[in-house]
Amino acid sequence: MIDKNERVVWIDIAKGIAILLVILGHTLSWNLPAEKTLRDAIYSYHMPLFFVLCAAASKPISNANELVKKIELSFIKLIFPLIGYAILLILFEAAISIELNNFDMSDIVSKGINSLVYANGVDVHVQNAIIPAIGIVWFMITLFLSKTLFGYICFKLQSQKKQFVVSIMCGVLGMIIGHFQWLPFTLDIVLQVMPFFYLGNLIKQFKLQDRTIIKMLICGIIWFAIFMFYYTYANSGYDLSWRWHPLYPLSDIGAMFGVLFIIYLSVWLQKFKLITPLKFLGRNTFLLFWIHTFDSSWQFFWMVTNHVSIHFSLRLLEDILVFYIIYELLCVIKERVRMKKSQ
Repeated sequence: MIDKNERVVWIDIAKGIAILLVILGHTLSWNLPAEKTLRDAIYSYHMPLFFVLCAAASKPISNANELVKKIELSFIKLIFPLIGYAILLILFEAAISIELNNFDMSDIVSKGINSLVYANGVDVHVQNAIIPAIGIVWFMITLFLSKTLFGYICFKLQSQKKQFVVSIMCGVLGMIIGHFQWLPFTLDIVLQVMPFFYLGNLIKQFKLQDRTIIKMLICGIIWFAIFMFYYTYANSGYDLSWRWHPLYPLSDIGAMFGVLFIIYLSVWLQKFKLITPLKFLGRNTFLLFWIHTFDSSWQFFWMVTNHVSIHFSLRLLEDILVFYIIYELLCVIKERVRMKKSQ
């Protein structure tokens, strides 16, 4: 189903579900067993879901100029905000160090650059040094580089069989490298997610409207069975940022079925008009993602109780309120720019 803005409706719905899962996953506790299990269940597929949807929404590249233009647009959309975020972190650290009478700008800038270069969600151990985590925005540089790599693979290899083989080889290689050493710019994760990009590219050929509910249930059951098996047997969850792939490749296969479950769910939901707000959030996923990046700064507003459902509800409500304000401001600015150009 294509809407009036030439957007694939189920992809926007799936993106909306994905960003809600990100917020919920970051709200759940590591320390409480029930919440940790739910958190690990969400983590078992929610990041791969973004990579699959990215590939599913991508258009084929016919020449080198299109590839370069696509890379440039992705750089502006994903990397420019990330650089701005890194600069803000450096300035914030500098302000804190001045207040504590421990100011060393060269050390602060060095740590900030290292965090940006490794761009990881958690601290990275490099020989005897520890590179501070840059936080959840690690996803931006991983998405940019993985989009670029898979776009190049599809451009150079027109055969789907060759794309499949190369994607699998990249996935295995990235997993092996990440087991021993996490690379700068999360390049090992970039390699690891190539099979998910291949799945997203392949989904374009699926008949998603046929027997949607049955396929959704089958994929959901398979995902849940695989998740419970490796989660119980290996006593570990799946997490790209930590490079956790319990019983590899079983955990990655489970992630794919979890992704397919959400996709078929989104295809089924697109016929309901009540799902419009979710579709709207999906169209503006990156804006809500950046707002969520900063929402821990005002957690005293939503950390009013120990009940996780209240935490999540208040956090989501506040994120969406800020999202709506910024969205309306951007619309006003865009309209004024358009009017000035037309004069």
